Amino acid sequence: MNQNEVKLHRPLFFSSMSVLLGLALIFSLYPEASSSIIKLIRGWIMSSLGSVFLIFGILVVVAVLFLSLSSVGKIKLGNKDDVPQFKLLTWLAMIFTGGCGSSMIYWGTIEWAFYFKGGLGNTLLAYSAVGKLPNRLQLMAYFTVGLLLGHYML
Repeated sequence: MNQNEVKLHRPLFFSSMSVLLGLALIFSLYPEASSSIIKLIRGWIMSSLGSVFLIFGILVVVAVLFLSLSSVGKIKLGNKDDVPQFKLLTWLAMIFTGGCGSSMIYWGTIEWAFYFKGGLGNTLLAYSAVGKLPNRLQLMAYFTVGLLLGHYML
């Protein structure tokens, strides 16, 4: 076996895949019951553990900042003579672009439905009575993300 080849851990792969496929099958066969159970579980998690998620997220950010600014952050990944493929600003630009791009793909396709269902309250529903709602929904992309990213969503 070549050193660069990735070896598949069969027990882990097949056990997790069978759980995922089993859940997908159950959810597709019983969508109403599954939806109510998931809403119940989500409600319990958010009411009981919501602050735990916030505290954990803050602690992770603090830990990552501490590790990156400490001596551990100076550890070089790779061989000693390897040169980074991209500069720091290029990496930061790629991370930022990947995050914005993925959110634009998701939010750009679903944003109109959010507003149509009353995402900003009942103010937009008044426009539907006079037939102006689709035009208002398109303009809301600019309202949400500004002119720079709004035109990509349209």
